[in-house]
Amino acid sequence: MKGLELLLVLSLLTPLHALHFYLTNNERRCFIEDLPADTTTVGHYKAEELNSQTGVWSTIPELSVELTVIQLSTNRDLVKQKGIAEGKFTFTSADAGEHQLCLNLANKHHSNGWFSGTKTRIHLDLMFGDPEHDTNLAKKDALNDISQQIRDAKNRIIGLNKDLEYHKSREALWRDASERTNTKVVNWCIAQLIIIGKRFRILI
Repeated sequence: MKGLELLLVLSLLTPLHALHFYLTNNERRCFIEDLPADTTTVGHYKAEELNSQTGVWSTIPELSVELTVIQLSTNRDLVKQKGIAEGKFTFTSADAGEHQLCLNLANKHHSNGWFSGTKTRIHLDLMFGDPEHDTNLAKKDALNDISQQIRDAKNRIIGLNKDLEYHKSREALWRDASERTNTKVVNWCIAQLIIIGKRFRILI
């Protein structure tokens, strides 16, 4: 029982972003994620429209979602796909830094007047983890659910440790830059005092 409770606690540590927002036709929405190096991101999106007669949000075949992921430091496309209203995507950050994820509705044609002129609701789930996983073990029939959950929890902890190390390195860089700036300010003040002292001595 304690083992199951531990797995439940570890599952709560999963770095996960879940949100929803609204788009109109040809509107583009972008998000920035600051990721450590060698971090795998798995995403799932779903586009829905409101049926004005039933009041129910649902996915319709006419919806087409275009998705791109760009590594901003190199301006390199990691994901560029255009497809149906619901889908998944995966990418791994080669370098640490900011990554831009954008979604927009493309070629949205309405065959049913119920959906004409309405906004589209987008669900977006992002999970961040470690790219290293043993696919051979996952394929073994003898691998039970508990052992798989333990492996997943271990990978999540590794991903969290990488994220913490990355932010620590960013804080160290900021601290060094701040110390250099403070040193320059102190040296400038000392130089000004010396100059003022010399001028005062000349006047005397």
